[in-house]
This record gives sequence, C-alpha cells and structure tokens, in this order.
Amino acid sequence: MSEIFVVQVEAAPDNVTNSDYEFGGAYINVYTTELDICKAIAIAEKEVIDAGWCVTRTVSAILNAEDDFQDEDSGLSYYRQALLDGVVVVVHTYPPEHVATGSLQ
Repeated sequence: MSEIFVVQVEAAPDNVTNSDYEFGGAYINVYTTELDICKAIAIAEKEVIDAGWCVTRTVSAILNAEDDFQDEDSGLSYYRQALLDGVVVVVHTYPPEHVATGSLQ
C-alpha cells in the first residue's frame, strides 16, 4: 500500500490576484509522495510560495494511506492524483473579515 504525506499550512495572501480584497488567508493542503517529513514540509512550503501565498505556519504533516481517505471522496481523489503527479495542492480560502475578528470557524 502506498503512503503519502498531507501537509497543511496556514498562509496569507502574497501575490494572489486581488488578494487584499478577496482573501484573508487560506489553509492549504499539500499532498506529496515524499516520505521524509522534513522534505515533505519543504515541498509544501515551496508549492504554497510558488502559488503566490506567504506561509504563516505549518499546521500538520500526516502520513496517510489510501484507507485513511475511505470516508472522504475528495481526499481520496487528491490522494490518487498525488500518486500520479507527485504533488497536489488544495487551497481553502477564507475572507478578510475572519482575519480582523480572529474568528476562524
């Protein structure tokens, strides 16, 4: 059974188009076939920066197998795509007002 790391980072807009008005930030999940945790985190941070975001913190880095995604259709498809491509980046943005109030829910 193949395993991948899913690294989640919190990020702030950097060079994202219209970011000052559109996005307060994002939680970005990077699925990677790199099995060394330090290298997986480095890949995730590079992918996030290359996508125009500024990494504010690494939230988690978890080694996963296919069975870990059986209850998540989207997670399973990202897992399978990562096995093909080596890396998959999934961005979950939140609006600017969440930053001002400090309430992320």
